[in-house]
Amino acid sequence: HTQVGNIRFDQQRLSEAEDAFRLAIELDRSHPDAYLNLAELLRVLNREADSQAMLDLGLSAVPDNAELSHARGLARVRAGKLTDALEDLRRAWTLSPANNRYAYTQALALEALGRVAEAYDSLATGTQLDHGDPQLLRVQLSLALKLGRTAQARQHAKALAQLQPGDPEIK
Repeated sequence: HTQVGNIRFDQQRLSEAEDAFRLAIELDRSHPDAYLNLAELLRVLNREADSQAMLDLGLSAVPDNAELSHARGLARVRAGKLTDALEDLRRAWTLSPANNRYAYTQALALEALGRVAEAYDSLATGTQLDHGDPQLLRVQLSLALKLGRTAQARQHAKALAQLQPGDPEIK
């Protein structure tokens, strides 16, 4: 039913997609994709409160799902609830410590809260991260510059230049 919902969503048959996702949840409350996809559909329909409620419901059914935590964190960012968002984003990264996207969004939330040093240090000490990821390196470079950590900024810029030699911004 989740797959049917995805097909209906792609076809812009949104009420049928919503019905399919709801049926999938009814049949298997432990299936995170149904909650995630329904929450996304509700968000697209400008039903942000319903979307967040669906993510809450999903996390009550599948509390240790990193993707649900991450999605709820992003929903809370959109709602302007950065402190609550940070809690969810941190949980997502804790549940999946090798996921650069989770590390990246947590760092951006910390930065938005004015906790720039904590954001930088969290990325620098993330031992399971792929530190060759250009997006992550760009964030580390930006944070190092904001902190006045010139030596670290140069290291990140050099690593980026090796990964993306033709990028004029890195030069």
